[in-house]
Amino acid sequence: MVSIPTYENFECMLLIDSKRVYLRVVSHSKGEISQGKWQQELNAKEELLSQATAIRKEREQIEALAKSKDDMIKLKAETNLQKYKDDIQKLEKEISQLRLKTDSLKIAALRMGIDGSHAVKVTDLKNSPAQKESHLSFISEVVTGFSNFSGRGGVKRERECVMCLSEEMSVVFLPCAHQVVCTTCNELHEKQGMKDCPSCRSPIQRRIPVRYAHY
Repeated sequence: MVSIPTYENFECMLLIDSKRVYLRVVSHSKGEISQGKWQQELNAKEELLSQATAIRKEREQIEALAKSKDDMIKLKAETNLQKYKDDIQKLEKEISQLRLKTDSLKIAALRMGIDGSHAVKVTDLKNSPAQKESHLSFISEVVTGFSNFSGRGGVKRERECVMCLSEEMSVVFLPCAHQVVCTTCNELHEKQGMKDCPSCRSPIQRRIPVRYAHY
């Protein structure tokens, strides 16, 4: 297999050739070389220079092509990374919307004034039949919507939090002394800026966490 001279090899060859031409010039000045021989030396030198230039250009093209491929790979990787980030952001947004919807249902349940037995308040019975039917339909929808959150068993129905319907009532509102929500839902109730008891609608002055004694 014939090896192709590199650009550096050609540079060395040109240096040697230049020295040879110089010696030829000296010899020519002494009458030791003919005009034709001198021209041949110059042509050989030009040929070497031409080959060296071609090799240099070819090397530059190869380097440029390699850099272009690297840039394409890098761009593709960055594009894929951005797509993954967008997908994650989209999923996080959907999760946030689901949580907000759940919280809205809980707040709606409190505003409708559901008591510890999940029944309609006595004052609501004064409404027209259509209003009572709408009220009961809404409560049924809320209760159904919360059914997925009743992961813990063992809580008696009369002790269930009116918001999540799964945790035990564990906060007392003063001064009305009603105990209708769990600790987590109490925090949500307070966070939403609601200051009235969901059972009697009286202003809440204090919220006291308590533990129910089981027998």
